[in-house]
Amino acid sequence: MRKIIRISFLVFITFVFLAGCKSIQKKKLPPEKTCDLFFSYLNNYDYAKAKELGTEQTIKIVSFVETLSKMGGGGKIVLKDSKSELLNCEINGKEAICNYKTFTGDIQKVYLLYQKGRWLVDLRKKPE
Repeated sequence: MRKIIRISFLVFITFVFLAGCKSIQKKKLPPEKTCDLFFSYLNNYDYAKAKELGTEQTIKIVSFVETLSKMGGGGKIVLKDSKSELLNCEINGKEAICNYKTFTGDIQKVYLLYQKGRWLVDLRKKPE
């Protein structure tokens, strides 16, 4: 009986440790990886996961697109397409700007803010 309790306790501790490590890894994503994940989630219509990587403004926009999508009128938010190339990410304090070169040759900027201990995509109408 003691062995079963010890094994159960060990499994529980291991699970808690692994879950803690996973949540820490999410918070330590660099701006480049955050952008890639965010747009990957959007392109796969996984709005809940995309909202986790966005600021309050971004969550509102994604929710609006999700509503339109459920009504049949929404599409993907494609700020980064499969042929985009990351040029660089400039970090300035708690703000980052990732520049992508699109397949047409245009430069597209993606803004991120450091909030809640991690980088979050900030879809803006106009840059501040």
